[in-house]
Amino acid sequence: MDRFFIVTGRPGSGKSTLLAALAEQGLPHMPEAGRAVIRDEVARVYQELGYVLVTLPLALPDERSTFVQHWIAKLQT
Repeated sequence: MDRFFIVTGRPGSGKSTLLAALAEQGLPHMPEAGRAVIRDEVARVYQELGYVLVTLPLALPDERSTFVQHWIAKLQT
């Protein structure tokens, strides 16, 4: 029987990081769309104002890496 998980949490809690790690492990997942919607809307508004939006990658603290490893192990069982 297939199991499904819904990942929720406040901004910055590691949802997107967990989904990226699942993808790296080759585990089935659905991409998180909320971040892309916000990014696209911010980019549109900035473009209308004449600004250029540059998004830098977030460095992962050790705690978040441990969190991701924990959930990958849990989802693989």
